[in-house]
Amino acid sequence: MTLQQIAYIAARHFTRMADAMIAACVECAIRTDEALRIPERTSGGGARATYEDAEARMFERMVRTNSDTRRFHM
Repeated sequence: MTLQQIAYIAARHFTRMADAMIAACVECAIRTDEALRIPERTSGGGARATYEDAEARMFERMVRTNSDTRRFHM
């Protein structure tokens, strides 16, 4: 996988890990003097709202999957 491909994949996500991956790609491109184009990342509420939305969705999914207790009853 090329550095450019990794950067494109990371740019599609709005997580702290994706931000770190983009930063690492930029750092590597500077060290190796490689051309790198990071696509524009757009979101409706900004990066902060996106993190909070992702955490809320993760919590809702956890609650929904943990609410079924039938497997514990015999």
